[in-house]
Amino acid sequence: MMRGMGNGPALPLSAIVYVLLLWLGTSLARGKGVLFFLGGLGLLAFALRRFARGRRGTLFSLYFAALLVVTPILPTELLLRVSRGLLRGRIGNYVHGGYHDEPEGIYTLDPHRGHALRPEVRRRMYWNGHWWRHDANVDGYRGPALTSAAALFLGDSLVYGHGVETPDTLAPLYARLSARPAANLGLQGACLLQSLHLLREKGLRLGPAVVFVCAHPNDLADVEYWFDPGELRTFMADSPESPYAPRVRQELRAPDRTVYDWWLLNAAVPLRTARLARVLLQRGPTDAVWSAPEAEGGEPSGRPWLPRPSALREPFAAGRPEASDELRLSWAATRHAVERMKQLSAGAGARLVLLDLGYPHEFSAAVEELAARSPSRTARPGASRCGARWPARRSTWPTTAIGAPTATGSWRRSWRR
Repeated sequence: MMRGMGNGPALPLSAIVYVLLLWLGTSLARGKGVLFFLGGLGLLAFALRRFARGRRGTLFSLYFAALLVVTPILPTELLLRVSRGLLRGRIGNYVHGGYHDEPEGIYTLDPHRGHALRPEVRRRMYWNGHWWRHDANVDGYRGPALTSAAALFLGDSLVYGHGVETPDTLAPLYARLSARPAANLGLQGACLLQSLHLLREKGLRLGPAVVFVCAHPNDLADVEYWFDPGELRTFMADSPESPYAPRVRQELRAPDRTVYDWWLLNAAVPLRTARLARVLLQRGPTDAVWSAPEAEGGEPSGRPWLPRPSALREPFAAGRPEASDELRLSWAATRHAVERMKQLSAGAGARLVLLDLGYPHEFSAAVEELAARSPSRTARPGASRCGARWPARRSTWPTTAIGAPTATGSWRRSWRR
């Protein structure tokens, strides 16, 4: 075969095969792979020039080297994609998790939400021993696309359904139990300012009769992470007639893109082997998924997770006199977002129901006080909680429980009739 490479289409065909192998092999270096790819093309040009002068050994050696590099990548990639128990902990979360905006990730960048669900993305997700299928519809939210919905669900991972299949998330459970269509507008890591934007952009056009908004104790930290103080103050100074949609921090909505970023996002093959190599070589990349805390208790046990007494008694820092200015500002912006959601819901003829986990107790008391502040239609005091402390009877929520968290940070159904 080597003797015949100088005749007919064999030489150009072999060069094309080499370029494909080079593309695959250099993708192992992620964004920096563009340097290796260009270098490989330069070596190919050099080898072809020597080949034209009758020195074929250089070209054959180059082909053989490319084959040696790619050969271990293919079985490793296949093993990572078919094996579910090979990687665990933070490494497993980073390699198999899809909470990123790189190829195969479920996010796209958004100036107001930071991360928005990429439309029409379906893939297996992993986190702390849990596997589930993520399926975003053409409108960019989880579950089937709806033209109308009797109920909306807004919130963070508890509403999105971190760790569970789509039919087991809050909106489909509500839809089955109430025989009314419901839309899941939950977004992992979102605060109520981002939920307000989702309500405006996606929720109201569905014509809901009730809007469920789930508050979470880490919402204030999310406000500080996503928005700078200037944007929060501008947001709080808006009016119903002239609403302002705050923009996330500049580095989070439009990071400075280099040629390496372009190659990673647009040209490199999305290899999980490359994500594993990054972990092994960098000993923990500076990535939100990598830096997230591991679950207490290790791999999933199937038993519901119950908060420790100390978690129940955890103080609501924003309500304390010693609270920092940043924390007070985050809570004030959160209250303002809820007021705007109340006004939007009332204007659309919908009722707003504000929910929380039921703990820490001081945070739940603050949420109940927030729900009772406005005379608009909203949750009654004592009825603004979801989870273990949900009231026994409500007209807008089934009496069956919606779920219980496990020790690994996911949710599972827990039926109580």
